[in-house]
Amino acid sequence: MNNQTTNIIERFTLGPVQVTIWQNTDRNGNHYPSTKIERRYKDDEGNWHSSNSFPRDALLVVSDLALKAHARIQEEQANNRMTSHQSAQHQQNTGNAR
Repeated sequence: MNNQTTNIIERFTLGPVQVTIWQNTDRNGNHYPSTKIERRYKDDEGNWHSSNSFPRDALLVVSDLALKAHARIQEEQANNRMTSHQSAQHQQNTGNAR
């Protein structure tokens, strides 16, 4: 990733399906989330691998975790908007006190 930082916001796991929400920051300081959905499995030698293909029986799990991830992203964005609004109000009030 060029000129970006990435942090995990949250990870949801149900059975072999894992959804990770990442908070990305671009070079201008803007934040945006991205989501990775994968199926984790062990091979015959005990090594862990990831796949982005899912058998039929895993699709409902993918759907459930995608809904949870969507709700979590909305919550994170609402918190960020509230924090930005409070910061702007504080700066405005501090500027008016002079």
